[in-house]
Amino acid sequence: MALLIFSASITSNAAIEELEFSGTYIEPWNQVVQGNFNYSLTYDTSLDTNTEFYAAGQTIGTRTTTHEWYGYSDSGVTDMDVTFDSRSWLASDFAGLYMSNNATANLWFDTDIAVATPTRMWVALSNTDTQLLELGGSSTNGSSVWLDVGSSIEDLMGTYFVYTESLSISSQIVPEPTTLSLLAVGGLALLRRKQRA
Repeated sequence: MALLIFSASITSNAAIEELEFSGTYIEPWNQVVQGNFNYSLTYDTSLDTNTEFYAAGQTIGTRTTTHEWYGYSDSGVTDMDVTFDSRSWLASDFAGLYMSNNATANLWFDTDIAVATPTRMWVALSNTDTQLLELGGSSTNGSSVWLDVGSSIEDLMGTYFVYTESLSISSQIVPEPTTLSLLAVGGLALLRRKQRA
């Protein structure tokens, strides 16, 4: 019985998510491979100050969503490693991504990241060297709107551009410190019980 209660507490306390984004950038003019990337981001959903949600089929402005949209603020970002070649971005580099109806978020995903791994996203980071990194994006055909799956880096001066149309996303829930403490106490209790038997 105690084990069942303990197990339920693990899933209900998990609010920290480690996300990884990977792929291979190419230069578009000659289709030359520029290198692999692997970015990571740790997000604590309990620190989010601006949650947005749009259901599939809901209208945003004049366009209809083709899937769910979950928007998050950059306030939940607790750690990140976003570097490609000599270019780096920090948590302070997040851009506000505006949708119609005053819907603004720094990170958009097609799932609740505390529940499932996203397959589509839109994040934009602009560093002090005027280099724009986009993970995913937003596309429309005029009547519908959806999140994309690619990534690009662009020097806003027009001297550098790489992209990929394939972005792999993986995620893992990180147990909170209280959850780890409960796990340790539960493990010790089971060992002690086993020793007595």
